[in-house]
Amino acid sequence: MPGLGLHEKIICILAENYNKIYSLEKLTNMVFPLSELTHAESYIAAERENQAMVLDALLFLFENGQIFLDPITDESSMRR
Repeated sequence: MPGLGLHEKIICILAENYNKIYSLEKLTNMVFPLSELTHAESYIAAERENQAMVLDALLFLFENGQIFLDPITDESSMRR
């Protein structure tokens, strides 16, 4: 998905498996693979920053009616 923005990447991932529900952690790892980071502190800091960006994008997409986001579990999908 090179060249796509964050919102587009998320929509593509969710649309690939329309009926699947993704946790914030799973979706973040799919959008921002962190396998190249080896230091635990760097990994945790990057993971938190990436989760915040993905959550902001999910909220935007949810508010615009493009996805479903469960506010209790932070799980998202294309359908309820």
